[in-house]
Amino acid sequence: MKDYASDVVVTPHPPFSFAAEATPSVVPPTDVQPKQVTMVGGLRPDKGSIDLPAIARASGGGWTLLIAGPDVLTVEVAEAVRDAGVNIKYATDSMPPTDDELRAAMKGSRVMLAPYRLVTESGSVLLALSLEVPVLGYFSTALSRVVAESALAESPEELGQKLKRFLKEPWETFRLSPAQLALESRQGWEAALARR
Repeated sequence: MKDYASDVVVTPHPPFSFAAEATPSVVPPTDVQPKQVTMVGGLRPDKGSIDLPAIARASGGGWTLLIAGPDVLTVEVAEAVRDAGVNIKYATDSMPPTDDELRAAMKGSRVMLAPYRLVTESGSVLLALSLEVPVLGYFSTALSRVVAESALAESPEELGQKLKRFLKEPWETFRLSPAQLALESRQGWEAALARR
């Protein structure tokens, strides 16, 4: 990278406006479930699946975790999450969910949980922003550009406490709107192309 650093330009990713504008053809519109929390993507350790029991315990339980991705929770994690008083559902019986099923799962949830570690960017968070679905997650430089500090945590226990508060009294979780992110992205690309 050092050899090419002067030629490298980083621009913000635009929002996924196609997702917000698309009309679900298979899944009917879903009313928001006040105690439903979506987790999107693969259930790898870096995506926070191993932190779900601690998050569930710190939250006090009483909510439903909707998994919208290609995997199922391990038996141990699922048991620990249920023991903490959290119901588990899957967005679809056939993994992974279709675009329509993913959109319906997110739009039907009160908030998206993003306990991602070591992220440089998150398509799931940008999708949530595009669909205007609030997000709670771990602090990272990448997420803090888009998600407000009040919605980011340093540990599973802190994230669980924020989730408990959010389910009682939600707040605005995004630092940027989809329109602001689209403008930033366009300006970034224009500046990058002007260098050539």
